Amino acid sequence: MWRKSQNPLTRSMPTTLHTVRSGCATCADTVCADTPAARLAGLLDAIGEAYMIADAQWRLTALNRHAAQLFGHEAPAQLLGASVFDLHPDFERSVFFEVCTQAMREGRAGLRTGYSASTGRWLLVRAYPFDGGTAIVANDITELGQERERLSFLAAH
Repeated sequence: MWRKSQNPLTRSMPTTLHTVRSGCATCADTVCADTPAARLAGLLDAIGEAYMIADAQWRLTALNRHAAQLFGHEAPAQLLGASVFDLHPDFERSVFFEVCTQAMREGRAGLRTGYSASTGRWLLVRAYPFDGGTAIVANDITELGQERERLSFLAAH
């Protein structure tokens, strides 16, 4: 059961905590705003970037609401365990696959920008090795991508 803390610093935290599994030592709630994991989940929702973790089989094991929205969903919990390939059908052919695979298999962080046909957005994707899988942070840079295309078109004509 979600329970807001009386602490004014945590009162404004989002009410969707989707990866927290451990109980609070103080109140024994399964999901409580006073746990470090709940605070981290609140931080990841507050940063304004899509954040997700994929395991070695490319299943989502954690994500924030911005990542869920990137895939067209409101609730992150609906996507836990989903395959990145099911959510992003062109992922293996995208520029993002290379950088995410590099993070997962070679243990090297990387960065790519490009257009995602499955989301209809330009994205800046940073991938980091994490626990045998990869942690992915994505920023929607659609406005910048559209401007880049417009400038390229003008330069060519």
